[in-house]
Amino acid sequence: MSRDGIRCITIVHPPNEIKEYRWLSAFFRLIGIWVCENVEEEHGDQTDFTIRIRYEDNFVSDWQRISCGSQGEWKECSPRPELAYAEEHWLSEILEQMQDCFKENTWKEIKEIARCFYDHDLMRGSYAVGYFGDADDPRIFAYMGRARQRFFDAYQELVELEKDDSSKYLLAAICNCQRRINELYTVIWKALKSGKIDDGGNIRETLKKYPFIPYDEINVRLSKILEMDPKNYAAYAIRGFVKQLDDDKVLEFVYDFENAVALCGRRSYASCLLYHIGKYFEVVRADKAFEEKYYSYAYEVNPYNYRAAYKVAMCHRRRGEHDKAMEILKEILNILSTKTVQEMLQPVECAYLYKTNSVIGKMYIRKEKYRESIRYLEQAKECGSSDKNMLFYQWMFGKEDGAVFKKAAVKKLNIYNCQMDLADSYAMLDSYEGILRAYS
Repeated sequence: MSRDGIRCITIVHPPNEIKEYRWLSAFFRLIGIWVCENVEEEHGDQTDFTIRIRYEDNFVSDWQRISCGSQGEWKECSPRPELAYAEEHWLSEILEQMQDCFKENTWKEIKEIARCFYDHDLMRGSYAVGYFGDADDPRIFAYMGRARQRFFDAYQELVELEKDDSSKYLLAAICNCQRRINELYTVIWKALKSGKIDDGGNIRETLKKYPFIPYDEINVRLSKILEMDPKNYAAYAIRGFVKQLDDDKVLEFVYDFENAVALCGRRSYASCLLYHIGKYFEVVRADKAFEEKYYSYAYEVNPYNYRAAYKVAMCHRRRGEHDKAMEILKEILNILSTKTVQEMLQPVECAYLYKTNSVIGKMYIRKEKYRESIRYLEQAKECGSSDKNMLFYQWMFGKEDGAVFKKAAVKKLNIYNCQMDLADSYAMLDSYEGILRAYS
């Protein structure tokens, strides 16, 4: 691999180290480097660089161990500092290990991007925007408005660093800031139009002040990246995500995603884009044949992609292949099982635990195996009622906003449907106490 040739990295971490993973992965994605997450064990195709995060002991230790590179030695880091400093420390520690992978001018830019990333807290600004985009609590959109301002401020700072010979990483960071500005603009604008938020806070004036950035303006830098590095699949992926937000370009994003996948060679890290193409054919085109084709590709190249696995299982279920669907659904639970006992379970992971357990429970009802259905439906219900992952919400969104986002996530699961199925299963076993407990 040549210097400045990093396009994809692997981050291996134990399930309790989700904070470090989220922080590091958000930065590398910002600068156009794809990230493969491996929990506890390494799997998938080889990438350009590997970061391993672990503790010496099974309990929380005061000493963190990090290694970098495919053959890197374990490096003992300084004792875990307080959180405010820890996040900056995690990133700087890793970047110091990676310095030799970049040219000198590139390295200076990356350090400046890292400072900007930390100063404006861009990791939190970009987290789960799409997932919470259909919420109905105005406080969530107020949070997104503040996040959009952070990206706009970061964007202005990064543009000041730009020169004629700027690296592809700086150009990607600028484009990703523009993409996030547009993404947050779109979510806030839709909430405004639907009446989920009112304009008492002069939201329209704020959106006019920081307007939607035209596709052509963003594409100038993406094209420049591809001139420097024609095989840079991240540039095609960013372009595709930008097109998804533009009414005039939305139907073209599949072309860019397919270009990115072609450059990857359908490796494990192409799974995310294949999943998005499948979703396009499911939601926009309503083409079941292509929907299943791309979801199957996504699952095939990365069996750990639980979202793709769920879609494939639903395709089997739709065709009446219930045993095959059940097999894949239980694989999903195995994939997510390492995280279920942690307090860092993320909203999307929690949602898929809920959906998967709920569907398995329904399928056991169909088989008239009510005790088995109760087992899985109780687990589904627990996803909505549990506060085990409250620490993640507080860390990601802050104590006050964390409670708001947690409430929105629980509402999104629609637990009442699960409770009705659970009550029906208890009723078939003549358990009055169970019926009451189902709705508790």
